[in-house]
Amino acid sequence: MRLIYFICCICRPICIPIPEALLVLWGNQYMNTNVSFVVGVMGSVIGITLMYMISTRASNWIIQKFKCEKSLNSFYELIENYEIKIIGILFIIPIFPDAIISIGASLMKIKLSWFVIIAIISKIISIGMIVYAKQIGQIVSMGRWQIILIELFIVNIISCLFKLCNRSKGKAR
Repeated sequence: MRLIYFICCICRPICIPIPEALLVLWGNQYMNTNVSFVVGVMGSVIGITLMYMISTRASNWIIQKFKCEKSLNSFYELIENYEIKIIGILFIIPIFPDAIISIGASLMKIKLSWFVIIAIISKIISIGMIVYAKQIGQIVSMGRWQIILIELFIVNIISCLFKLCNRSKGKAR
């Protein structure tokens, strides 16, 4: 069962159009909570990374085919300072599928290393919230929306740390 769950977690960001929460809850039903969490995070991050790499290979073709390089550059200038926050928030709050986020990140030329770090942190938070929601709710006596606000606060702090790290290295993104 672990192998099937792991393979589904890898394939979900690439080609399985089901919500992450459903897949994680399904996996959690058949295995230990900690195992479900670790396998879910590892599989999701591998799948997201593969989707990023696939879309990176196709991004030049997409840009040329749709003649959108100028639009992408304008868009990039708008989000340049907030790209880490935006990606982290989009991974945690299911507004877009992970495949779309991966494609967008590759089109925006976000470094693979930064993207993978953001994906790991975001998936730890989002899958952790799904797997451990009951325990967290009991410990902190909070509602789901309050926990989501805390998640967003954590993403904001992590984003600021990334910016400080980037500035201290003297590298402009």
